[in-house]
Amino acid sequence: MEFNLHQFHEGIKKDSIIFCYSGPISQATVEGIGKTLKLNMEIEEADFGTSQSVFSILLSKCKTYLIIQPKNCNSKVLTTGN
Repeated sequence: MEFNLHQFHEGIKKDSIIFCYSGPISQATVEGIGKTLKLNMEIEEADFGTSQSVFSILLSKCKTYLIIQPKNCNSKVLTTGN
């Protein structure tokens, strides 16, 4: 089956996913994702509660990934949405 980027983009937009990442996770990656999300929320003027929820979900997903990832696997999809 051929991957359709436009269809993928429309799907994540429809599901209100604001960030999608596929690749290895490191401290620098998590920091970069955090900065990107912070900037996005500043642009959208998100309230403190929303920002706190987004960062809580991000940290929870990263923690879960780091705990359960197989030692021989260097990439995994991390998605967060409403």
